[in-house]
Amino acid sequence: MDDYRQQQVEALQVAHEYSAKLINGIDNVLTELKGNRLLDTDEYLKEIVNGINWLIEVTNRTLEVINENEVLIDKERVNDAINEFGAALGKKDDEQIAGALETGVLSFLKAFEAATAGY
Repeated sequence: MDDYRQQQVEALQVAHEYSAKLINGIDNVLTELKGNRLLDTDEYLKEIVNGINWLIEVTNRTLEVINENEVLIDKERVNDAINEFGAALGKKDDEQIAGALETGVLSFLKAFEAATAGY
C-alpha cells in the first residue's frame, strides 16, 4: 500500500471513531434545539459544526477509498444536506437546524460510519 493510501486509511480509522461521538453529540443537541435550550446550546452547536466540517474534509480527501468498490457516500447528496444545514444555521432557526441535522446530516454521518467500519 502506498504512503498516501495508508494515510487515507489511517484518517478513516480516526474519523470512524469520531463519527460515533459526533452522532451522539448531535442527538444531544437536537433535544436542546427542540425546546430544551440551555445556556451553552449555541457553543455546543458550534462544536458540532466544527466536527461536521472536519468529517467533511476527511470524506473529501478519502472518498476514492470509501467508494472504491461501490458508491457508499454520494458527494452530491452530502453537499445538498450540508447546504440545507448551513442555510438553517444562517437563519438561526432552531427548528430548521434540528430538521437539517436529523435528515441530511445524520444520514451522511451514519453512512460514513457504516462505510468506514472496516478500516
